Amino acid sequence: MQFNKSIKTILFALLLLGPIIGFAQKRKELSLKESVSGSRAFTPNTLNELAWRPNHDEIAYLSGDFEDVIRYSVDEKKEIGRLSLKSFPYTSLAYGENIPKADIDVLQKTAKIYAFNWIDDNHISIELNDNTNAYTILWDINSNTAKAINYSEATVAENVDVHVKTGNLAYTYGQNLFVRAAGGKLMQITRDSLKGKLNGTEVHRSEFGITKGTFWSVSGKKLAFYRKDESMVTQYPIMNLEAVPGNSTQLRYPMAGQKSHHASVWIYDLQSKGVVKLNVTGDPEQYLTNIAWSPDDNFIYMAIVNRDQNLMQMHRYDVNTGADLGILFEEKDGKYIEPLSPAYFVNDEADKFIWQSNRSGYNHCYLYDALTGKMLKQITSGNWEVTEIAGVDDRGRILFIEGTMPKTWGTERQIYRYDLRTGKNIPLTVSSGIHKATISYDGEYMTDNFSSINTPRIINIVDGKRGQLKSNLLTAENPLAGYEMPTTQVFRINADDGTPIAARIILPPNMDSSKKYPVLVYVYGGPHAQMINAGWLGGSQLWLQRMAQRGYIIFTVDNRGSDNRGKEFEQVTHRQLGTVEMADQLAGIKYLRKLPFVDTARMGIHGWSFGGFMTISLMTKYPGVFKVAVAGGPVIDWKYYEVMYTERYMDTPEQNKEGYEKASLINQAKNLNGKLLIIHGMDDDVVVQQHSLLFVRACIRANKQVDYFVYPGQKHNVQGIQRNHLVEKIGMYFDDYLK
Repeated sequence: MQFNKSIKTILFALLLLGPIIGFAQKRKELSLKESVSGSRAFTPNTLNELAWRPNHDEIAYLSGDFEDVIRYSVDEKKEIGRLSLKSFPYTSLAYGENIPKADIDVLQKTAKIYAFNWIDDNHISIELNDNTNAYTILWDINSNTAKAINYSEATVAENVDVHVKTGNLAYTYGQNLFVRAAGGKLMQITRDSLKGKLNGTEVHRSEFGITKGTFWSVSGKKLAFYRKDESMVTQYPIMNLEAVPGNSTQLRYPMAGQKSHHASVWIYDLQSKGVVKLNVTGDPEQYLTNIAWSPDDNFIYMAIVNRDQNLMQMHRYDVNTGADLGILFEEKDGKYIEPLSPAYFVNDEADKFIWQSNRSGYNHCYLYDALTGKMLKQITSGNWEVTEIAGVDDRGRILFIEGTMPKTWGTERQIYRYDLRTGKNIPLTVSSGIHKATISYDGEYMTDNFSSINTPRIINIVDGKRGQLKSNLLTAENPLAGYEMPTTQVFRINADDGTPIAARIILPPNMDSSKKYPVLVYVYGGPHAQMINAGWLGGSQLWLQRMAQRGYIIFTVDNRGSDNRGKEFEQVTHRQLGTVEMADQLAGIKYLRKLPFVDTARMGIHGWSFGGFMTISLMTKYPGVFKVAVAGGPVIDWKYYEVMYTERYMDTPEQNKEGYEKASLINQAKNLNGKLLIIHGMDDDVVVQQHSLLFVRACIRANKQVDYFVYPGQKHNVQGIQRNHLVEKIGMYFDDYLK
């Protein structure tokens, strides 16, 4: 059986662990600061901004100090030059009227390159930031001349969006959108002053893969942007402690079953200075998602999802008139549908695009006629998931994708090459772990950025036909080599119905298998998250490694409902959040109880957000399993959570009254048995504090003791120096009551 096989593997690892560690002089454990705010220093080295030069077998990347663009030749297998800020031609900079000399002096002293792109064979655009302004610079690598083509003021501009090829700039300030063409004057595009109306920002609370509110056309001559009207959305008070006396600001927060905001899409033409609204009809509370421009700048393709989230229709719009040119195709689902990736046009071919969908049960790529909406072919297939399109060659014939592998429980990422004409598929990577690719323009080469549980990072150049090694760009040293590190293992256990699920165990250094150790179960368990992978340290956070150094066994399960395992694996939780997920977490506990070195009387659990919901669910619905728990930012009752997310997985409270009541933890407070600490950010705008306060009140009414800690001024994720305090707080709680 799988359980027994895993036990033997772990015990064998323990026998090997002692003598390996014994020969080295190493620090016993990471400090709290090193494992939290200092964890970047222990992140494996990488090469930033890898970018292939057009029409050359040459790749470039940023130096570690962000001051040089390093050029590397594939043929010569060596560095062939650097574009350095130390020799940057500052004196040639000009933007409209010349940049003031004072600005240039500041740039020379403080500027760093935070992004760059090849414009053509001989020009790159770089983004320079001097902590006051951000400049877009066009740099001629042959003549070593440069000019500033746009800039934004860091103290004013928000949601900055620069078109790579032209340098045209869009940003928001307050409620409105501003645009400046390269070398031109700043234009205010919208002039909203009424409360609850916003332009150029993300909509639908960043669901459906939405990460921004502006979308440049391919040429950079037109800009699509969202306008959001949330004046009808209920408001939630956020306490302001700085005022005398304290007061509150109002957050517009649409809870499940309540009114949602209305979104619209507009087009700004930089040449005509005109603005056109797309003619979107239907329910104003539907979701406008996955915006994509056609390569010829004439059309917008947009997926529209109904409020019930069980129907998606792909529309095509004329951007010059705003006219809806019709529905190209639609997808329906009995549970929910959630498009996450816009139409992907192959190079400059405006007549067809690639669409990603999980209609077959797994996320795959489909080729569509962009004018008629006819599906031309299914490109990828099988019991695995496409996770990202890595690119296409310059002829539009070869598609490169990143994806999972069958029988690896979604933990690996491999690179595949697909011939769009013949359908022939060739895997380009095989090593177990995580592979990410950057594709050259002609598809002849790619970078393979690889890590595994015990391999920090290797970046190779390989050929794009067979994946054969050409040269090594980086082999990162182990940044944790100076410490006695735990043993991390990723493996499979079975759910109660036999479904394979991924598990990760982190064992303390120098562990004595004849002794018994306390266990900390780290849980998330919700949609769109995968806590375990086959990459560096199994995807674990460094502070969890430190907890293992301090004598805890750390255990995690990616239960059903989590990401990258196919539609059935995710959707099994529909209308019953927390039920199947808890069953899978208990399968993990069943596995742990079979390990002879686990102290089943000293088991703790910790999770944040959905993980906080899971933590309190397990503490109250299965009392006695865990002795101690720490829940951060927990969802307590789904009717108090946001519309888009909650209704996708639970429908509305009116449609699914039984499911909401069963998932609610307010009535479960009476079952609390053990020590529970709840932590919440006072300014949390994702899981509002009302959740945890209602649970505390329920505990008081049930005469159950619960500990509660608030981070004033912090939102859903506690950040900055306060994060050190948070992790110390969590560790102290387990030390006090579990260890």
